[in-house]
Amino acid sequence: MIMIRIIYKKYPNETPEHREERLAKERVQQRERRRRETPEHREERLAKESRQERERRQRETPEQRAKRLEWYRARREKNKESIKEYERAYYVKNREKKLERQTKWRNENREKARERHRLYCKNNKGKRNALNAKRKAAKLERTPAWVSEEELKAIENLFIEAQRRTRATGVTHHVHHIYELQGKTVSGLHVFENLVVMPEKAHQACHSRRRKVKSGYNYTIV
Repeated sequence: MIMIRIIYKKYPNETPEHREERLAKERVQQRERRRRETPEHREERLAKESRQERERRQRETPEQRAKRLEWYRARREKNKESIKEYERAYYVKNREKKLERQTKWRNENREKARERHRLYCKNNKGKRNALNAKRKAAKLERTPAWVSEEELKAIENLFIEAQRRTRATGVTHHVHHIYELQGKTVSGLHVFENLVVMPEKAHQACHSRRRKVKSGYNYTIV
């Protein structure tokens, strides 16, 4: 077995164990410095770090950029749950500041914001349709309070599946409420069990499970 030792120019005689110990000590010192810094110094430090990061990215080659993005993807995949938890906690803690920055950016970059929104809607039609249906259902007060996050994700997947079938078959598919949200005799809920994927013509002609497009049509729950 061949052992390879990485030698750092600044610390040529450092062993891997000593390097880990040094880095751990430096991280502790860095946290202490950031805990003591004033808001003004923090803003100045973040601006400087952002400027340095932009300069590094401008100098990097396409190969270096691909390698960096691959490293980020691998890191996020490896630490998916902890990163989500951190981002959720960070958003709750800094919600007002984040919304303020987003509003400021949109006001200063209206055209770019519109283009980003247009591209997102074009590339994520399923998610957009799910969001629109969710808003409609919430407006009609047909989404129960007991619907879990897992069920909302399953509902979103139905809309994504409808878009997948549209692309695969060339026939437009919609997500249909088996029992209408505002039926004349019976009203349904915006829940997974009340949703099916069906072709556009079937969706237009069918208003509830009691009235099918034609005899023998099979509802498809995915």
